[in-house]
Order: sequence, then C-alpha cells, then structure tokens
Amino acid sequence: MRAAAVDLLEEIGLGGGPAAAARSAQEAVKAMREDADPELRAQAIRLLAADEPERHRALFEKLAGPSEPEAVQAAAVRACGSLESDEPALDLPSRLRELPGEARTEAAEAMLRNDRRALALVEALESDAVQPWMLSSRQKHRLIMYSDPALRARARKLLDAAEGDRRAVLDRYRVALEKQGDPAQGQKVFKRVCKKCHAVNEDGEDVGPDLATVRTRPAAAILSDILQPNESIAQTYESYVVETTDGEIHEGVIGPQGPTFVTLRREGGEEDVIERSRIRAMRAAQLSAMPGDLEQQVSVEEMSDLLAFIRGAKR
Repeated sequence: MRAAAVDLLEEIGLGGGPAAAARSAQEAVKAMREDADPELRAQAIRLLAADEPERHRALFEKLAGPSEPEAVQAAAVRACGSLESDEPALDLPSRLRELPGEARTEAAEAMLRNDRRALALVEALESDAVQPWMLSSRQKHRLIMYSDPALRARARKLLDAAEGDRRAVLDRYRVALEKQGDPAQGQKVFKRVCKKCHAVNEDGEDVGPDLATVRTRPAAAILSDILQPNESIAQTYESYVVETTDGEIHEGVIGPQGPTFVTLRREGGEEDVIERSRIRAMRAAQLSAMPGDLEQQVSVEEMSDLLAFIRGAKR
C-alpha cells in the first residue's frame, strides 16, 4: 500500500504549506537512517523528489554514492534526474560503470529526459566513457529513434548493428539447428530471457507475441526472428514512439487505448498511460521492440534448447 501511495503521490504532487515542510523533514530523516529498510528509505527519497526536490539536492547526491544499498542509490539517482537543473544529471555518464544495475538504469533514464542530457550521453558513448551494454535495449531504441535527426544519426552509428553484422551472427548460430535441444533447459532460458516480453500459454508478459503461436514455424525461421528481429516485425507488435507536449519521450508496443488515452507496453510488462491531449507526435519506430543483440544473453547451446522449448509448446 505504501509503495502504491508513493507512485500516486509522484504523479499528483504533495502540495505545499507548513504540513508539507514538516513531512519533508520526516522523510529526509528516514532517507538518511542507515539502519532502516532500504526500500523504505528509497520510498522516502521518492517522496522528497516529489516535493520541492531542489531543496534536497545535496542529500540526493550523497545517497547516490556506492556506500548505499542499491535501492537507495537507484532512488537517489532518479531524484537527481528529476531536478530542473541539468548539472547533477550531466555528471551521471561518468558514474554509470560504478552504479549497480537498478541505479544504472535510472541514471540512463535521467539522461534521456531532454536533448542536452541525451547529447551528453551520446558523447559519452562516442568517447567510450559509457559502453552500449550499460544501456537497456529500450534505452538504446530511444536513442536510435531520437527526435533530433543529428543526434539520432550519431546514436545509430554507435548502437544500430549493420545488416551484415546481424547476418554473421545468424550464420554463427545456425549450428543450433543441428543440435538436439533440451526443452526443459529451454524453458529455463525462456524464463530468464524471454518471459519479460513474451508468454507461453499465459505464463509471461503480453508485450510481444505468445510464443506458442509460432511453434509450427520452421526452426530456422524462428531463429532468424530471434536474431534479426527488425527483419520481420509481427503485426500489432510494432514499437511506437510518443513525444509529449512537455518534452517527454515514450517508447513501446501499443496496449489498451481509449478516446482520451494511449497505453505503451514495455519490457517487464510495465506500461505508460499517456493522455491524448499531451501527445505532440506519435510514430511507428520501424524497429522491433525486441532487443537486437540477444546473442549476448543466449549461447548457441541455450539457443538450441530454447528452440526445442518453443517448438514443443502447446497452444
């Protein structure tokens, strides 16, 4: 309940006045208590960021340090990214390598909030201060599809694998077609890698197609779909980019829609619900929402097992 309340208060704000000031002081104390539950400390930081965050800038920067638990670091990095001033966020690329996973994700999200920050992130990629593996597939997509043409071109040069490169990866993985895969091991691969976007018989997320629906396709075709996702994008599962009137960029697969809203679904089943009145532009991304580098997560042996699992799935 507390977590849900924090989510809501982030959306609607906390309001001002003496009561808000007293509440902020209480949350600041909770955030600093090293002996407290890290999740409760993280929620306190999020509440502070929803209420005059610039007043707590020094606290956020302190709690984003490596001596803090990951949940606290992630919340503090997110809070730094929410500040109107870009300066705290512009320091984040140099720290991506030292941040743990959740905090690293929040740092990259902070860098994608506006053009100045996104440019700094691309420059960090160009100088090798930031490596592509430090960004999630969704964050890479957002850079590759960025609204500014010049920045988009620079990002694609760094992040968008050439067609020949993808063919070479596919050729290297064709040996998986000759192996006798183990469906039980393949199910483990599915749960580790695929389940956050795909389902098999309602086990998983509805971001991409249910994999049981493709089981009758030739194994070679399924392998190509996995390793060259942009070559064949399933209808209704195209990735879309939405730019809002306040400068936010959202990316994902279209989910439920209504007269006044659009929903974008993304990895892990997370959703962004966007009011149509806030939409400045909306376009198909011409890219699959599926990561274009799954060979980084799945070995040849595991691919053989995964194919055996998918082709044995029951509808």
